[in-house]
Amino acid sequence: MSGTVEKIGFRSTRLRTAEKSYLTVPNKSMIDKPLDNLSLRTSRRVGFSLTFDHCTTSAQLHAIIADALEIMKAHSLVTQDVQMKFSALTPTGKEVTVQYFVETTSYDEYLDVKEDLNYRLVEVVEHHGGLFSSTPVPAVNAVKS
Repeated sequence: MSGTVEKIGFRSTRLRTAEKSYLTVPNKSMIDKPLDNLSLRTSRRVGFSLTFDHCTTSAQLHAIIADALEIMKAHSLVTQDVQMKFSALTPTGKEVTVQYFVETTSYDEYLDVKEDLNYRLVEVVEHHGGLFSSTPVPAVNAVKS
């Protein structure tokens, strides 16, 4: 469970979750289990996978990864332990995993950095002529009445 502490009572602690629900937790639960104070962390992790179409060549993939790493490492709020690796060949394409840490405690700032880097990643892929994999959408048959 995760949320912002709103009230600490003798028997329970009340939290407001990200979904805006009001959660009452018995204090005994707080003592029996590890407590991770997210507001004291120094950075937030970003991790995701990108799947490129099989038509994307290995030369394009090398160039995309090299340029993307350079862009992510150059960002003032991203730590230097950025990882971007060609991790798998799948039936749908060539999979690349991305992981980096944003040095902020502000969730809004974290989202801004993610958005900025996502746009830049798309621009790098477009610049090198790479293609993201797309799975075919099944056709819907129209019903005549």
